[in-house]
Amino acid sequence: MKATKTALTVSLIITGFMAAEVHAATEWNVSLWGKRRAFTENVEKLAELVEQKTNGEFKLVLSYGGLSKARENLDGISFGAFEMAQFCSFYHTDKNPTITVTELPFSQDVSLARVGEIYTEVFNHPEVKKDLARWNATLLMPTPLPQYNIASKSDKLESLDDFKG
Repeated sequence: MKATKTALTVSLIITGFMAAEVHAATEWNVSLWGKRRAFTENVEKLAELVEQKTNGEFKLVLSYGGLSKARENLDGISFGAFEMAQFCSFYHTDKNPTITVTELPFSQDVSLARVGEIYTEVFNHPEVKKDLARWNATLLMPTPLPQYNIASKSDKLESLDDFKG
């Protein structure tokens, strides 16, 4: 089953042996890596909600490392090894250069909610959609994490010039 351009539908199977229609549950394999952690909680919650809202007719089957290596999730999506995956843009900047803008250092401190809004705007940009289409991928939702910051025992670091010396 292709991850993109696939409508979420409930399949009806009609056989010559049965007079009634039979609902077939739909399952999508989701490639994650490592262990369950803050980075994967949005996918865990999505899986829970999808199953709940569809009365179990549609399920996301989460696999932590069983479907692909962390740096190969875009590749797996591209050839249909699984239907969904989570990935880090900085793992392979050559594969998705347009979304690496979200990884730029020295951004001002913003809330996680604002980071999510920024990511969503980036993901909806036509160039980003075109970039990810090369991998048969569509970005569904961001995984906002706190920005990595540099700490110092000295005076406050306010610009790149403060790193001299």
